[in-house]
Amino acid sequence: MDTETIRGLLARQKPARVLFPYYKDYYAIYLLKHYIGTGMTVRALKQSPFAGFLHKPIVRDVIATCSDGQVTPDRLDMAWGLLDWNVIETYRLSLGRWGKGRGGWEQSYYQTSRPGENLVVQLNFGNKHNSAYQRWIRPQGYHPFVSPSHPTRADDELTLAWCRVDADVETGEALIEEVQNDWLRRAHWRWVWAQNRLAWLRQHWEGRVFYPKNERYPRCRIEGLERYVTQVLEPHRTLWAEAVLAATLQFLVEDLGIRTVFYHTYEGGNRLKGLRTSTPPRSLYTKVPKRFGFRKTDRLPAFLQQVRRVRKAAATKPIPLFCLNL
Repeated sequence: MDTETIRGLLARQKPARVLFPYYKDYYAIYLLKHYIGTGMTVRALKQSPFAGFLHKPIVRDVIATCSDGQVTPDRLDMAWGLLDWNVIETYRLSLGRWGKGRGGWEQSYYQTSRPGENLVVQLNFGNKHNSAYQRWIRPQGYHPFVSPSHPTRADDELTLAWCRVDADVETGEALIEEVQNDWLRRAHWRWVWAQNRLAWLRQHWEGRVFYPKNERYPRCRIEGLERYVTQVLEPHRTLWAEAVLAATLQFLVEDLGIRTVFYHTYEGGNRLKGLRTSTPPRSLYTKVPKRFGFRKTDRLPAFLQQVRRVRKAAATKPIPLFCLNL
């Protein structure tokens, strides 16, 4: 995306903090609402590309209330009333940007499929997490689980995960460039490090310090880190990837009016972004898009077909992508 388009989208961002309540498999409810239009029979849904969604507990509970065999958007909205609210996580959403224009673009660093910038949808922690984080980790002007070289926030918001998007509003197409998480991985690394050196730490630092020497030393105890990693963060491990992708699809459809969404495959994404050694987790580019109903295709978004380097690569060997039409 060009810089001016990105600036315009950020300028018109609605509130600084958009609440995004999320529960397991919510994306299935959201996608079904768009697929069925004003309504559809259960029988027709069983023959649709989203038939697998009918086996998810929250969808199954809604279907059970459709005694006449008709599924409507209003009935899908009833899913909220069937939930245990203790399992709902309330995140906050924000937008960011990533990349450079043609003059400063470095593919190996920015990892975008074409020169230009990406829009970033940031999934930020809510108050429940932030209170526990302050209690157990006790950061003092420094957040140890944030990577400053990634499009995350660590000011008024703390970013759990993010999704990078390239889009063209005129053609109504978007490409999911990246779905990623630093926070959970870095927190787990610190906990493993602390476990490996637990005896030494207790002897020399009274169990307080788990950061390397070149970082600031908050007053966090090892017991606090253990509770934070094994209890506070645990609910987010199974939610973050589907939550940030669901939030991104919602933004693309409702804010930009984009209904054709592409998503990199593992092999195709690595080719287009020039990744050879430092490659992303395979499951994020295989299992996650399939779970959402994306289907494989060799068709490229129109804005990528205009890039000479991409056309040349595709002519040599087709570049597989996933695609979802909403």
